[in-house]
Amino acid sequence: VIVLLLCAAVASIVVNALGQKSHLLLSYTTGMAIFIIVLINAGIAAWTEHKADGALEALTKMSQPSITVVRGGKEVVVQVPTIVRGDVVLLNVGDVVPADLRLVEAADVKVSEMALTGEPDDVAKTWKNKPRREGEPEKLTPEN
Repeated sequence: VIVLLLCAAVASIVVNALGQKSHLLLSYTTGMAIFIIVLINAGIAAWTEHKADGALEALTKMSQPSITVVRGGKEVVVQVPTIVRGDVVLLNVGDVVPADLRLVEAADVKVSEMALTGEPDDVAKTWKNKPRREGEPEKLTPEN
């Protein structure tokens, strides 16, 4: 669209330059107006894109996931990528589960597994181990 407008501006200036009133400055106003409007449009587009980049960067910084863990006997808020084996993750209402973890203690925990399984309803979770049935392979336990 911008190229089309620039072509129209050039065509308008060329037609007016070859016309009978080429010596009048007012005969070039249409072409010059199109050039000015295109420049203003480009400036606004560049400014808007610059602001959008800044907003996106700010959103990225705001959404850096952090979680409360017990590390060394103290509750510490850490960035999710810095979670290590041995950290006890404290989950609150609305928290995103930051990693594979085993529930040690829980009361009325429900998890949205829609992204994993497509299940639209929240799935209840418990910290209790299910008893092993005869002939089933051994499941993951704290000891192994």
